[in-house]
Amino acid sequence: MDSIHPSRPSADRQDTHLETELEEQDTDNPQADITLGLVPSPDLPESIANKLAASLPDYLSRYVDDQVTWEVKTVTDPLTGATADSDELLEETSRSRERFGWDYAISITDLPIFLDKRLIVAEASQNRGSAWLSQPALGAAPILHRVEESILQLTNEMYYGSSNEAREKQQEKFRRKHKDNKKLKIKNAKDLYGKRLFERLSPIRRTTPDADYDVDVRYTVESKIYGGWRMLTGMVRANRPYTIFPAFKQVIAAAFTSGAYGLIFPTLWQLSNALEVFRLVLLMLTSITLLSVWIVVVHGLWENTVDAKSPYIARLYNVATVFTLMVAVIMYYVALFLLFFLAVVIFVPADILESQINDEVDFSNYITLAWLACSVGTFVGALGAALESEDTVLNTTYGYRQRRRYEESRDDDNNE
Repeated sequence: MDSIHPSRPSADRQDTHLETELEEQDTDNPQADITLGLVPSPDLPESIANKLAASLPDYLSRYVDDQVTWEVKTVTDPLTGATADSDELLEETSRSRERFGWDYAISITDLPIFLDKRLIVAEASQNRGSAWLSQPALGAAPILHRVEESILQLTNEMYYGSSNEAREKQQEKFRRKHKDNKKLKIKNAKDLYGKRLFERLSPIRRTTPDADYDVDVRYTVESKIYGGWRMLTGMVRANRPYTIFPAFKQVIAAAFTSGAYGLIFPTLWQLSNALEVFRLVLLMLTSITLLSVWIVVVHGLWENTVDAKSPYIARLYNVATVFTLMVAVIMYYVALFLLFFLAVVIFVPADILESQINDEVDFSNYITLAWLACSVGTFVGALGAALESEDTVLNTTYGYRQRRRYEESRDDDNNE
């Protein structure tokens, strides 16, 4: 039996694909080219899509269909990061597929998508040949592999169909052809991506909505508690808090100057020896929290939840913004601590320190002295300093990016 591989998705070709794959017969027809288009939103999704574009064709051939040649294209579209509506996202993805003449299209957004207060991870439509994937709903790590496996599974769903019969036949083919594949962790034809340790805490549920013609398969997170934590860590990961760290150069300089000045006086030495560990921890947490709050207030990063279109979403963005900044501030604090520790080791002789604290000096004394100086420096110096690049802060935080993309989307609609 000859295999049939049309270049556009259609429901009536499904059985021919499945029978051909199961029988694994050779074909004399020339290989067809199938193009998968990835439509990521800017920043992290764009970076992920560009990294995966080179390796995906080989995995598509092994996981979906090896009787055709696959090509992967990427086109960044800010609109996929401006809408938090699943129907609009699927429609925008379908328009991109038609505009560029792709066979299939998958959007990768860095926004959380909800339906009836349920977190949706992904949706796919065989009729439209389009799907979308929410990167924050996948969690923080290992994000690259999760996105890669999700793209393969969504393509497989669009290519062969999402019915129980189609999935069972795909499962049989998967057991025979991919059991030795160590790279892919997908073991089930109905899984969005391979099972990992933390997936048991927030499992993803696969459904095939009967009432919605455009959506053939939908993946949602069942656990609200662990699912919310997964989503929050994914949002913080999408914000890339490490990109804000270079803006702390001026803050580090001010904090180090203030703390280094305090090291001149024996009072700081005596305090470092007298304070218990829990007080040092409390002082550290207080300084980190105050600096994070100070940045939020100074740069106006807190969204008004009262007048927001969706108060729940606005609160979610606010929490993600605070967590993002706290991660960045912790990185700053670690860097500042290392600077103080180096300064203390080099410029504070052990005998002089011992004479001031009236106690035997060991390695822990240098750690606590640098620790205390770091917290004091954050209080005195950093809280009074401005970040070096305000644009970096605004572009990194979720609240600002959501407002910016919403405004860009609204301007585009007005121009049309």
